[in-house]
Order: sequence, then C-alpha cells, then structure tokens
Amino acid sequence: MLLFSGHRVDAPGRATPRLPNEPAALARAARAIGEVLDGLDAGARDLALTQGANGGDLLFTAEALARGVDVRWLQPLDEAAFIAASVAPAGDAALRAYALLRARLSQPPRALPDILGHPVDATADPWRRGNRWLIDTARAYGLSKLQCICLWDFERPDNEGGTAAMIEDARHFTSRIFLIDCRALS
Repeated sequence: MLLFSGHRVDAPGRATPRLPNEPAALARAARAIGEVLDGLDAGARDLALTQGANGGDLLFTAEALARGVDVRWLQPLDEAAFIAASVAPAGDAALRAYALLRARLSQPPRALPDILGHPVDATADPWRRGNRWLIDTARAYGLSKLQCICLWDFERPDNEGGTAAMIEDARHFTSRIFLIDCRALS
C-alpha cells in the first residue's frame, strides 16, 4: 500500500520556491519519485492512493502507472471543485496531464463528501480532512503494508492540510516514510 503526498507546483511569484512549474524541475521530481518506487519494487501487485493535484500527485501518478501500480485518487472536494482549486492554477499543461492520467485510472476519482458526507464542523479544513481520509483508507489495507512517499521541502506548512500534515499524521501509523527533498531538486 503506497500513500503519496507532495507539494503542488509553485504559484507565480512564490517567495520561497518549492516546486517550480518548469519542465526541468518537474522532470527531476518525477525521476526522484520513480527512484523511490523502484527502490520499493513497486508494481502491479501494489495499490497507491493520492489526490491527483498538480505537481507531486500527478508526477507520482504517472510514475506509479508506468510501473503497473493501481492508482486511486481520493479527493477532499467534489471533482470540479478539486480541479479548480488544485489542478487549474498550474495551467493548461496540468489540466491536460490530469485528464490523461485520470483516463488511465482503474476507477474514477472519489470525493470525500460523496463517501463520508460533509463535516459536522463546517469550519473543518477540507485538505486536512482529505489527508486523514487517505491515511485511514490506506490503514484499512493493513498497517504492515503502509508505505508513505512524500515530496516535501522540509519547511513549515503553508496551510493546515498540506504535505507536512500528511507526514505528521502518517508517522502515527508507520515508520516507512520516504521523503523526497524538493530543495535538492532545484
């Protein structure tokens, strides 16, 4: 069971670069993700969960699918809202990549509100809730199988539900967390 979380591509003008929206930087990140998957001998017997956001999630999805891994996207919002918030800001290339990869998934993306309903607390952060849903779903396959791969800059999070929060939550359930340092890729 592979669980992935990673930074989205940098918004234009981001003060501290994390994952530049440049072909060379994205290729380096994809190679690093592929190396981790190769080191884990990931293949057709594996299941992977991620959200499908621009940047890390799409790079991971492409690398995992290339190795025959069954990838599922579990999204914290309905798909249209998710695309608007987490794919479209990276531009047309990200939208095309999303559509191409989505077509290769064994199942369509699942939206947290459709599966678990809306939170009782309307102020709950949907991204943090989405991360917890990913982890809980992965845990259902057995803690002994859980491996978490993260593309991260090792910095304080920009928001409550980002990659740092996924790592923090995953550490409660597994020590098999493979961190890819964004800073080493630029």
